Amino acid sequence: RRTKTTPPQASPSVPPINPAMIKAARQHLQLSQRSLANRLGKSQSWIRDIENGRFEPGMEDLTQLKEILNIP
Repeated sequence: RRTKTTPPQASPSVPPINPAMIKAARQHLQLSQRSLANRLGKSQSWIRDIENGRFEPGMEDLTQLKEILNIP
């Protein structure tokens, strides 16, 4: 008998993010990926990967990102 497997779920303590919302908020504030990354102490490629949906930041980084971008 085969058991049904479910896809891994995101940790309940880290809410999912919308990459398009992150990019739109950054552009609305006229910030480059590099300037946003510098504010966070991260690399430009880190921001790019978040905006392209290839990476989800941890709770602490997400909180900082949302504060800088004025996202509730």
